[in-house]
Order: sequence, then structure tokens, then C-alpha cells
Amino acid sequence: MASPMDPADVKALMQSSDAGKIEETVRSFDNHHTKTAEDEQQLLKLRILLWNRILAVQRAASDDYSDALGKIGQCWIGMGETDKAISFLVKALEMKPDDAVSMEHLGAAYTDLSNYEKAIELRVKAISVLEKETDKAATASAYAK
Repeated sequence: MASPMDPADVKALMQSSDAGKIEETVRSFDNHHTKTAEDEQQLLKLRILLWNRILAVQRAASDDYSDALGKIGQCWIGMGETDKAISFLVKALEMKPDDAVSMEHLGAAYTDLSNYEKAIELRVKAISVLEKETDKAATASAYAK
């Protein structure tokens, strides 16, 4: 894989306690396109590794780490590890019960497991949360899903 990061840079980030810098780096991969499924899996593994480091730093600082939990859950969905994704997304929602993004991802995970009743419940709840916000595009997207 043409790695988006040098191994020495990864090591430095894994030893860093600057959650903001680590998050900036991992978010820079959001639009990184890979050429093969294997490369995509490697990138997802790197993202999980970095989000777990952010999670550890935020936990140690007693910060809100619900976003890190949600991002790790999203990565596990991308890897096809739905059961692992669910545990992270449930924890994210325990910390931040009105997180529509985590609700939507959890709904997608339950859809993957053919638990359509739970998936619909979560999607409807996400729409309810989004309707209270001004981001009409996110609300429309939730309806489309």
C-alpha cells in the first residue's frame, strides 16, 4: 500500500498525548482513496489504531470521548466487523444520547445484522434529533437512508 503515513510518523503519533494533532491527522484520511480492497483494509486498521490512541488520551484527560468511540465504530463497519462496531457505537450513545450520527451508524450496523426493527427505531430517532437542528441536508440524508 502506498501508505498515507510513514511508520515513524505513526509511532510518534501513538506516543503523543496531543489528541488534537492525532485527530487532525486521522481526519486527513477521510478523503484518501485507495486502489485495492487490501489497501482500504490497511487504511481502516491505521484509522482504528489512531482513533484508539485519541480515545486513550481523552479518557486519561477525562474529556468527552464519544466522537472517538463513534469513529472507531464507523471504521469497524467499514471492515465488516459489525459486532465490534455495535459495541463502540452503543458506548458513544451512552455518553451522548442525542448523537444522530452514531444513531445512523448503529442503525446501519443493525441493518447489516438483519435486525430491521432496531435499525428502523434508531433511524427514526436520528431523524427526530436532526429535525431539531438547522442542517437540512443531514436531515434529508437521514430520510433517504
